[in-house]
Amino acid sequence: MKSILTTLFLFFFAFAPQDRITNALKAVQKGEFEKARGLLEKQQEKTPEQAGLAHVWAYYFFAEQNPKFSIDSAYLFTQKALQLYPTANPKDLKEWAEDSLDLNTAKTLKSNIEVYAHREATQKSLGENDTYFLQQFITKFPTAPQVQEATLLRNEIAWKIAEKANTVEAYQDFLNQYPNTLFQKQAIEKRDKLIFQRETKAGTMLAYQNFVKNYAGKNLFVGEAVEALYPLYTVVYTPEILGYFWDEYKAYPTAKKAWVQLFHYHKSKQTLQAFDDIFSHPAYSKEMQVETWQEAQKHALFPFFDKELYGYLNDAGKPVVEASLENILPKHLCQIQQTDYLQIQKNTHFGLRSVVGKAVFPAEYDAFQMLSPALWRVNKNGLFGVMHEQGTEILPLRYDAVEMLGGQLLKFKKNRRWGIATLHGQVLIEPTFLEIEIKQNNLIIGKQANSVQLYKIKDFWKQVQEKTLPKAFEVESLVALDSTRFQFRRQGNTGVVNTRLDMVLPAQAEEIRYIANTAFAVRKDSTQWKIYSLNGSPLLPDEAFSKVEGNVGYLLLKKGKTWGVLQATNGQMRHAFDLDSIAIAEKVLFLYKSKKLSLDFLENATPKPIEAQGFKNVRVENGFLFYENAQQQKGLYDMKGTRVCSPIYQSIYPLTATLFNVQANGKYGIVDTVGKAVLPLKYDGIDTQAPDQYTLIAQSKYGFHNSKLKITTETQFDQTPQILAFSPTVTAVAGTKGGQKGLTDLQNKTLIPFHYKELWAWQDSTALVQTQKGEWLFYNFAQKGKEKVKEKDREKEHTSPTHFQDVKMLHSQDFHTFLQVKKNDLWGIWDNKAGERVAPQYQHIENRGTPQTPFYIADKKLAHHHYLVAYINAKGEKIWEKELSEHDYERIVCE
Repeated sequence: MKSILTTLFLFFFAFAPQDRITNALKAVQKGEFEKARGLLEKQQEKTPEQAGLAHVWAYYFFAEQNPKFSIDSAYLFTQKALQLYPTANPKDLKEWAEDSLDLNTAKTLKSNIEVYAHREATQKSLGENDTYFLQQFITKFPTAPQVQEATLLRNEIAWKIAEKANTVEAYQDFLNQYPNTLFQKQAIEKRDKLIFQRETKAGTMLAYQNFVKNYAGKNLFVGEAVEALYPLYTVVYTPEILGYFWDEYKAYPTAKKAWVQLFHYHKSKQTLQAFDDIFSHPAYSKEMQVETWQEAQKHALFPFFDKELYGYLNDAGKPVVEASLENILPKHLCQIQQTDYLQIQKNTHFGLRSVVGKAVFPAEYDAFQMLSPALWRVNKNGLFGVMHEQGTEILPLRYDAVEMLGGQLLKFKKNRRWGIATLHGQVLIEPTFLEIEIKQNNLIIGKQANSVQLYKIKDFWKQVQEKTLPKAFEVESLVALDSTRFQFRRQGNTGVVNTRLDMVLPAQAEEIRYIANTAFAVRKDSTQWKIYSLNGSPLLPDEAFSKVEGNVGYLLLKKGKTWGVLQATNGQMRHAFDLDSIAIAEKVLFLYKSKKLSLDFLENATPKPIEAQGFKNVRVENGFLFYENAQQQKGLYDMKGTRVCSPIYQSIYPLTATLFNVQANGKYGIVDTVGKAVLPLKYDGIDTQAPDQYTLIAQSKYGFHNSKLKITTETQFDQTPQILAFSPTVTAVAGTKGGQKGLTDLQNKTLIPFHYKELWAWQDSTALVQTQKGEWLFYNFAQKGKEKVKEKDREKEHTSPTHFQDVKMLHSQDFHTFLQVKKNDLWGIWDNKAGERVAPQYQHIENRGTPQTPFYIADKKLAHHHYLVAYINAKGEKIWEKELSEHDYERIVCE
């Protein structure tokens, strides 16, 4: 009995759970995998939730020799063991630990499995260039420390796959599957660039416009599309087009190009305030160094000298160019520079500096010339190029010549041949033509040795914007008939084409005569002429003529031995074919019939001929018909056939469109267009002094007539008098009598007696006069004096002293008069509005500006060969003053 019990005890001991687990572990270690599996499955049936059991299962599946090797299963059981160990029976834990089955070894096993799985996934993904295995590792082992490394490698392999495919779809798939990777920025950039290239492949303006429209805010290359669009959109480089570009694309940096160009355009037109109202952009304005639009609008600059360097001040005394130039052009010393650009010089080369903006061309060129606002032709060593003021090269410095072509294109010469480029520098035609010209801003004509090619300028815009090559209209020779039509020869025949290259008359005629702005006379194969309208339709299609003449809408036609007159505009005969001969001068027909002459004035809608028998020396001039009779007396008709002047004058010639100088019996007068006397025939001569003003001469005395003001001053002066305007409402006549000057009103009443040496308008009713003794006085001729006192006493009542030693007129403009005055042997400046502008303290004062923008330089010699030099603006403000040595004085003062 005892033996049986002992055997049963041993049996149950041998097959206790712990023994089965540890035996299974040993079987795994020995490679007895079927035995181990059997033990584990039996134990699984009894106690499935045991940490040790799960641990050994993990070993079982992780044994590489095991045919049932499974990383996934091993990892799952390892995780289960790790989950169960913290809650296991301490007794079991103790027994398991004897065979190294515990929490720590489970953790180690988990780590080993993760290392193995990561290594295998890495090798397979790299070997097959596929992210699948690494992605499986990341999915199945999310807590493994190798997940980050695996993720980075997966992303790198995925990126290489996308790069190799290099398609929009591949990059988009990458972004969809792997967002927020290190390659995200590159993927977006490459995807967007491929989309950009695909959508704009045509390279046309429309392609770029659609791309910007469809991908604004969605694609990195929208800005690049706008940059490419700019020269296409603005190929017609007008302010309107630039303005449209700015309005549509001002959110993009490229729009600054349009803004700068518009700025320069409006600056050249002096409309910057209007420009700012429409295109206001403070940041860009600041870049152009503009504080106020008034300051930018007009610059009055003068050089100053400091520490051996030159700079430029404006008329407010602000340095526009700091003292930084080693030398300047000599002409800049001599006068104020009212310019936006200053030439700078270094040795024998020149540069350019913009007063507004930051553009500076270094002093390395032979010459500059502005072609259009902000666009400059540069010349160096005999070669030419074009630069934009912002520093962009438009055409490289390698051509024999560069010129503007019609304001919207450039033509450039190389090897004696001309080509065409846009103002953005895109070459449209390589240098192939002997000459290129543009007509009516619509047609480009290229001349070669034996042919002429015509292009519509719009076709060149299409070439740029739509990538369509222009078609040439090629002929053997070309002659311009008027502003819209050309006569051409092709294969020995003649035709007519207009500036739209529409055929007016096909090349089927031997000869075509253009009758000035009226019609065409066409001869095909005989001496007979057919006539056609200016649009090419036949006039009198069933008739032919031996001679065709004409002018101003009328045709003179000869059929057989008689002449007729056709009104080309309506195809109606004005005169039937019953005339012996006919001629035309402007709007007058000379009709000869039965040896008699009559005149038909074409301004009359219906013919009203007047008899003209005996007329001689007939001429039509300025809208009037002049003629002589048999006694050589001259008369005048207007263009409606109304007699203006009967033939009673020895001479008639026009003064204006409404006045005529007439002469009879040696005396001259003036009549108007209805023959009414404006001035009687009593003058020895009448000369034009200025528009609407005429000098009258009689008995060696002079007066004047102003037809606009209807004023006549009779002949009483020693020389031609002049109207002086003292203010907008006070006007008088200054003249000389007996060698002395005085003043009368417009009705010849004396205002200032004629006994002064000099007389100038000052202000209101005050003149500045100089007595015969040289004294300068202010004479107020509006004051009422005692009429019966002596002249010298009356003068005292009207005059006041100036205390000037001497006076020189500087300039007078719009009732503002500036004088250089001398006191105490020194000179200063006075004007009629403010009085003393500059105190008399200089030995010399000169206006180096203009009457409109005066700018004074004044100097005085000091001791020890030093000079005091001052700059004074139009307001009399001293904006710069400096004591200079004689050496420096000579460098800043123009001799």
